[in-house]
Amino acid sequence: MQRHEEKLAVVIPVLLRPCDTGNADFMKLQGLPKNFKPVTTWANPDEAFTDIAKGIRAAAEGMRNTQLVRQANAPFDKPVPTKIAPSSGAQFSGKTKIVFCNRLGEDWKLLADYLEITPAEQSRFTPGDEGRNIWVWLDNRGRLTEFPEILFEINRPDLAQLFTSAT
Repeated sequence: MQRHEEKLAVVIPVLLRPCDTGNADFMKLQGLPKNFKPVTTWANPDEAFTDIAKGIRAAAEGMRNTQLVRQANAPFDKPVPTKIAPSSGAQFSGKTKIVFCNRLGEDWKLLADYLEITPAEQSRFTPGDEGRNIWVWLDNRGRLTEFPEILFEINRPDLAQLFTSAT
């Protein structure tokens, strides 16, 4: 519980059978299955275990997102350039675009959040091609030159370097 409170671990109580929990510290946490109803009291225990699995998956995804935000806010050893070399009408090579799209991976979500791309706009992105969709989104708004600074902000200096050397 101490590690949970220090955010070094996540505690998810799971009740399998009815028991006297008294004033146990873990009772203040969100337990599983839903409503903290013991598995053996469910009409169908498989539904209870499915609920537990979904709850653990949601907690794991939440931890992953929290870790990504921490990583994005972590300082890095390369300084952020104060001025990006290309002008607002800069064109980046097709090679830069391809390398960027191939390397971005799941960080497209952080990039979309940073750019405040609405969920409705994100839902129109082609699954598996989100990096290209973000590129087009910025290009259509004449904002491609913002890429280097933004990529440093989300802790991807490796991708930012593509743009500072592509001039």
